[in-house]
Amino acid sequence: MGDYAVAVQKLAVDIMGAITESLGLCPTYLTTKLDDGMQFLSNGRYKSVVHGETLNNEKTRISIASLHSLGMDVKMETAKELVDEEHPKGYKESSFNDFLDFISKNNLEEEKSFLKTLKIQQ
Repeated sequence: MGDYAVAVQKLAVDIMGAITESLGLCPTYLTTKLDDGMQFLSNGRYKSVVHGETLNNEKTRISIASLHSLGMDVKMETAKELVDEEHPKGYKESSFNDFLDFISKNNLEEEKSFLKTLKIQQ
């Protein structure tokens, strides 16, 4: 499981690198933030879709969810390289901790969402 976790973390960093590169940023733009972040793996509670195909009917096929995030207090914001007069910054910086604070203080059924609180009025 340890080897699997390391391999999946590398894959997540590689995929994020491809995404940031496709935006015109350096492929390592978020690498350090992801390396310092968190990774959560399948604890028996994740419910996946039913697998449509099996390669070996004698063995059970399982899914392992792997969730990746930045550190709790790491602030994310629009990359400065993507902001100019034609494309202004649309949202304030925020962290996962900011989100958790928001949901702990607000009724989730309110019309006001967390993203709306971050929206910069142009």
